[in-house]
Amino acid sequence: MADRVFVNRERVPLRTLLDERWKGALSRTVRLLRSIAREVRAAPSRLAHSARKSRAESSLRDAERLQSIVFVCYGNICRSAYASVRLGKLLNARAGSVVVRSAGLRGPNGRPSPSEAIAAARRRGLDLDPHRSSVFDRQLHRADAIFVMEDWQEREIAAMFAQEPQAPIILALGDLDPEPFSHRMIRDPYGHPAAVFDDCFERIDRCVGRLADMIGSE
Repeated sequence: MADRVFVNRERVPLRTLLDERWKGALSRTVRLLRSIAREVRAAPSRLAHSARKSRAESSLRDAERLQSIVFVCYGNICRSAYASVRLGKLLNARAGSVVVRSAGLRGPNGRPSPSEAIAAARRRGLDLDPHRSSVFDRQLHRADAIFVMEDWQEREIAAMFAQEPQAPIILALGDLDPEPFSHRMIRDPYGHPAAVFDDCFERIDRCVGRLADMIGSE
């Protein structure tokens, strides 16, 4: 058996060639196993997302016709601001009559959206220039449904209405995502690069689009 072979007109030791091919095959196998492991780890979360999505949609279907909606995030300068403008545009295009607002759980009032959020919104056809933040107030921001971006926001708002018999529907906006996301949270893009804003707003578009569809079908 020859101990060397020709590769691209060069004599290469057969053992070296076999070692390289073995290393390549091993590397591909490791990547495949890692990919499978990620999918297996994500499967329970994706199943949980499907169940949460069904519950959220059921809550909206069971409610009387929504006349007011408030989106809430940390400071009301990125996520909730964008969601409010997006849903308002969708509903206006469909001749909707739902009042849509936004607020943040942390102040102060009157802050503009950061330039990164304004630029990302502009890339998606929306204008956040006029927006100014508003701190959530239980009376001022009373609505039929309140959509939050993170679990702690859901708990905090639920506590505000715990003693009221006519509490609003409080849901995580991420639960409406048509795609099988493994987590509920819609990541706060503040302080991150443009790509993070784009990913965040893309996900909000999907969730708000589903909400608009449900409102339009009432």
